[in-house]
Amino acid sequence: MITRGIIYIIINNVNPDTDYRVSTYNYIEEVIFSATSVRKTNKYLPITLIIDDPTYKNDLFDSIIHVKHDYNTPPRHSKIKFLLESPYDQTAFLDNDTQVMSDISGIFNYLDEGNISVGLIKKKDPKKEWYNTGVIVFDNKEVTKTFIKKWLKMCNNKGGEEESSFNFVSKKGIKLIELDLDIYNNMGLRLNKLHTPEMIDVTQSKYDKAKILHAHCLGEQWMQEKVNRRKW
Repeated sequence: MITRGIIYIIINNVNPDTDYRVSTYNYIEEVIFSATSVRKTNKYLPITLIIDDPTYKNDLFDSIIHVKHDYNTPPRHSKIKFLLESPYDQTAFLDNDTQVMSDISGIFNYLDEGNISVGLIKKKDPKKEWYNTGVIVFDNKEVTKTFIKKWLKMCNNKGGEEESSFNFVSKKGIKLIELDLDIYNNMGLRLNKLHTPEMIDVTQSKYDKAKILHAHCLGEQWMQEKVNRRKW
């Protein structure tokens, strides 16, 4: 039987050697908000948290995997590395700043034909299009694990963001399926806030059908008022 589940990754939140909070942003609060939204809308979908704090416990998660993080390594690079820690045959990775609005079981259908699925940000100039890795659906086949390792190696060698390196890493041998951003990684609230409408069509109708929202501050009251009204 194929196992399917959600994973979150929190890295560089607390350095266990010094008990020093490395990040000024509380990713724990964000991930709790996001995972709670999964619980409300997808009761039978297991959730795993991968975290570098060895003492962290929370019954919200079905399992917690404690990992060791090299604090000389940028946390975004470690995000790629720890995708390989997923305990599921088919995994949906969600960024911490997401909110699940309804049933997302259909997201795993992308793996019927592919090994990994990521949304492509459309731009007027196709050469400037790029993948957003805030939501990633992937299987645990060897070809996929090899691809993730190549992605990590390129990210480390280039010293850049995980998204820019994803664009350039070779996709040879792997079946990459484009994820529907409007439904499963809708960044309309964030892009609207940043005044970059040319990046993605954020029409009201596309926002209304979103199953996963992706923007910082989703847990804040002012943002939830927008979400509840389904307006910008």
